[in-house]
Amino acid sequence: MKAQFLVLLAFVGIAQAQILPPEEHPSLLFTAQDIPLLRERTGRQPYASWWKTVEQRALTQPSVNDDERAKVRQAKSLAFVYVITGDETTAREAAELLVTVQFPPRGGDMGEPHLEGEVVALYAAAYDMLHGYLQANPDQLREIRDILAEEAHRLYRGIKIDLGVVTYRLHDTPHLDNWHLRVYGGLGLAAFALSDYTGDDSTPADWAGRAFQMVAQTLDFQIDGTDGGYAEGPFYARYAADLYLPYLLALKGRAGIDLF
Repeated sequence: MKAQFLVLLAFVGIAQAQILPPEEHPSLLFTAQDIPLLRERTGRQPYASWWKTVEQRALTQPSVNDDERAKVRQAKSLAFVYVITGDETTAREAAELLVTVQFPPRGGDMGEPHLEGEVVALYAAAYDMLHGYLQANPDQLREIRDILAEEAHRLYRGIKIDLGVVTYRLHDTPHLDNWHLRVYGGLGLAAFALSDYTGDDSTPADWAGRAFQMVAQTLDFQIDGTDGGYAEGPFYARYAADLYLPYLLALKGRAGIDLF
């Protein structure tokens, strides 16, 4: 595994040009071709029980309405319900939540970087599922894309980590761990979701390159090449996988790059 990652990193400059295909929505967690199968599965077990839980969660207001993580979790659930049912009420509610989210560039506070990475990933996934609906509202579509792009630029520049004596950008820290996998997994999903985005700051290609580099380096750093053990232990292996696995799946499905 170590040799595989070293080879990939040696060609990271080449890979950056391959990572970002033109935008396609939805494409992060599933494609439009998958939707009929998803709908069919929600009508039978064991998927029906899972679907009932998702639907109930989507239709329950967040307990803390001003909590950004709660908002984005809710928006993602509502967006998925829209995909399955076609109910535009849930799409409208999801979009209304997304436009109110305040990432740090707009004065919000997501907590530690591993939590911020989760919000970015959920936001990207929710937007990806809502894109078709949002095309009928260009102003709302533009606002949601701008919100996500501003935050992606922040992650690309690097969250500042204060170690007391010295301050690092996250991508420059000497120790690579679950924070990196969660932050840059989220950044990678944002890059795919906004691959056609143009702005005045860094580009989706920049975000994609940083995400690819950091996720590959961190997996190589954390995973033992002999037995596959994860250095931080099983809890953090699962915790990190919540975000880097969706990124790896999108990387494979959208760019044909297989880090598995």
